[in-house]
Amino acid sequence: MKPILSVIIPVYNIKNYLEECLNSVINQTLKEIEIILVDDGSTDGSAKICDDFASKDNRIIVIHQKNQGAGMARNAGIEIANGKYITFTDGDDYLETSAFETLINAITAHNLDAIRLSYNTFKEVGQFSHTIKDGRLEIFESNSEIRQIQLSTFSRPWDKSVKDINLGGSPWGLIIKANIIKDNDIRFLSEREIISEDYIFNYDCLNHVSRLAKSYDTLYHYRITPNSITRSPKLDNVVRTIATSKLMTEKFCNDGFSDSAKFYAMGFCIEVLRVHLKNVFISAMPLSSKLEWAKSQSQLPYFKTIFDQYPWQLLSLKHKLGFYLFAKGHMLSLYTLIVGQERIRNLLKR
Repeated sequence: MKPILSVIIPVYNIKNYLEECLNSVINQTLKEIEIILVDDGSTDGSAKICDDFASKDNRIIVIHQKNQGAGMARNAGIEIANGKYITFTDGDDYLETSAFETLINAITAHNLDAIRLSYNTFKEVGQFSHTIKDGRLEIFESNSEIRQIQLSTFSRPWDKSVKDINLGGSPWGLIIKANIIKDNDIRFLSEREIISEDYIFNYDCLNHVSRLAKSYDTLYHYRITPNSITRSPKLDNVVRTIATSKLMTEKFCNDGFSDSAKFYAMGFCIEVLRVHLKNVFISAMPLSSKLEWAKSQSQLPYFKTIFDQYPWQLLSLKHKLGFYLFAKGHMLSLYTLIVGQERIRNLLKR
């Protein structure tokens, strides 16, 4: 029998968390699911965990492929998915056991094309950032609302009179009709060429959605994991962020948005730039190398375009000051601002 839902899970070196994730999926109250595990060249034993689970549950399909990134792993799952609906789960997260049944019931009851779930974050199991269980559902069906959701996926409106409808851009927050993805040949782009390929995937899906809902119940638990970014930040991230911003500007134009829609792409670039700057500035790189790198990024032509065209003066004071210092090449002052803010933030957490 055709499954109701295909659950696609990219797997790469997450053996410490994978069993918890898989147990939360195989124990869902919605039983008519297929579970597609795409081992993306794991070297830590995750691949064996996938095969062991598949040997015990005939709903599980395992694909082993060389490492290509999470987006390409999800694409491999899409190719073989048989469910009426498709969703994605990250292999180091987990779900409430009623999550899929709750969401599929909402889709059926309200004749939805797609639904987005709500999530919380955690570092230790059971210690969540927040939890909501009130059954609230918000439905969006006007073309103007859905198009604003598409734009707000990337950045907040600079015009405060425009409603900010940001439902998130992560693929694991979405359940969508499989035919929308397959009939329109929607796939993830390579994360090795752009940033936030999942945002673009969601944007492309929403081009073909007429009725969309947001569930406010906390059904997904997103793990905050330690990483090595302070030891080895990715110095090409800004270039890939610019590539993403330019791609989105092109998509907005092709999809009939007004010229001002490009500001959402530029705003995305500014917001992600802040993250990259912080990651480099708090890393173990020598200070001189940090400042030299930041200076080289500020001289990329796209940032002059943003400085000249984007209404960055409407940003909050600290973000406005940060972008001004960056655009004008005052890197030591920018470093002092960003590192100082991070130290204050860490002090407040204690």
